[in-house]
Amino acid sequence: MGLQQTVCLPMLARDVHYQNTLREEEGAMKRFRQLLYMAQLVVALMLVHSNCWALTTFGAHDELQLSGKLETRFTFSTEDREGFTSPQVDAGSLLQHRNLAYVELKHTLSPTLKYRLVGRGLYDGVYEYGPDEYQEVRKANRDEIDDFSRDADLWEGYADVNVDNMFWRIGKQIVSWGETDLFPMLDRINPLDNTYGGIFEDLDDRRIPLWMVKGIYDLGGVGAVRSLSLEGFYNPGIIDQTVSPLAPAGTPYAFPVPDSPIATRVIEPEDSIHNSRWGLRLQGVIADNYNFSLAHYQTFVDTPAARLAFDPGMVPVQELVYEKVQITGGSLSFFEPHSESIVRMEVAYHWDEPVFIPEINLDAVTAMSKGRADIPEKDVLRFAVAVDKNVWIRALNKTSMFNFTLQYFGEKIMDYDNRMRQAVAVYPSGDFARIKEYEEKWVFVCYTNYLNGKLAPQISAAYDPAGAYLILPEISYTFEPWRVGLQAAFIDGDKDVSFGFLRDRDQVSLMFTLVF
Repeated sequence: MGLQQTVCLPMLARDVHYQNTLREEEGAMKRFRQLLYMAQLVVALMLVHSNCWALTTFGAHDELQLSGKLETRFTFSTEDREGFTSPQVDAGSLLQHRNLAYVELKHTLSPTLKYRLVGRGLYDGVYEYGPDEYQEVRKANRDEIDDFSRDADLWEGYADVNVDNMFWRIGKQIVSWGETDLFPMLDRINPLDNTYGGIFEDLDDRRIPLWMVKGIYDLGGVGAVRSLSLEGFYNPGIIDQTVSPLAPAGTPYAFPVPDSPIATRVIEPEDSIHNSRWGLRLQGVIADNYNFSLAHYQTFVDTPAARLAFDPGMVPVQELVYEKVQITGGSLSFFEPHSESIVRMEVAYHWDEPVFIPEINLDAVTAMSKGRADIPEKDVLRFAVAVDKNVWIRALNKTSMFNFTLQYFGEKIMDYDNRMRQAVAVYPSGDFARIKEYEEKWVFVCYTNYLNGKLAPQISAAYDPAGAYLILPEISYTFEPWRVGLQAAFIDGDKDVSFGFLRDRDQVSLMFTLVF
């Protein structure tokens, strides 16, 4: 629920399957095409690097840029996996060998028209040459795992048009309206991908682009407000109904759930105008210091709601339903001169958000009479306050400052029902975890750099006063065109508190990146 929904997936059954399973023949052809596309991307990148070609100019304004990135990431478990986690691999096991290839093309046709294309290829080899446990997962569900671990497609692709005071962006893109770290508040327009690392990944890397039209109208100065603009977006429901994917059962970042004989059915939004994502935001600057925004939009929840249903023949099934939700909120950021720090505030009111009340979501009488149980809804108020400050600590770094960020996240459920639970099982009892009327978290981030920016250490930490914490240290070193990174993740705390559910997921990752 809420902040915890960013790290918790509904349980009741471990065998989560995509709604449309590919037939074996179609799956084989698709995997072949994906591997071929990825190979083409890699070859294109290597050709760019070998020829040192990154910029070609045609005429006075026509400019073409081609760039890209190759990245390989090894992730290892640093503790035995236990409880409801499956499979239960030992400490030191390879959890992920994710390989990414990006090719980016930017083309400026004129001062008012340009476009950008980004192709992405992905391959995770842990299911083919990793621990026996993950190879067995692939053998038991080959089509789904292969489709999950291999991909090649157009990741982003849009055109930018500037006409007088109007800016248009048309195509597959990301719209980000939030300013928080680790946990999204107002920033829930694009679906989040939690299948390749979840909360261990940066928010910017988890957003999934959507086919949208975005427009920004520059209103200029109005009274005491400067740089006033009105922004809107529209994602047609008949074109793109992408939602946050669920990690297949048995994969390293699938949420821990107990065994269940009940099958699972994922209910994604129907292709209709009624299911379109849309929104408006007004933003500006007051007194040359106070940056504000007011927004309202419609989107889909990242975590599907669980309910009991019965197929014809009265066979029980768990349904995971992606529900619409409307969000109203705003943000404010400003420089505070006395402390010489930046203050950021954000608030988001979620209207009619689906919740989990076992007596309602799992009501067998209603499910048998109507075919499926009901999904209750509650309004939820979320807010965050953050302070950013740069500090000299010359004993540790004589050339660069340390940047410190402290954030407080709060969440209050309106019309709270004490029967509300998280759709997550607590080990070993299997009981649903309790959810409180008011939840809170603290987040701390600190980073600096050495060697003229080449060496960049950072540490992020999240703390839930109810009894759980998450620590994410990382360090990277850049020597053009290469970048090497080392990340770790440590989680501990009560088993039924937010990220405490993932307390057996400590890990370390080593990344090698080649940028063109």
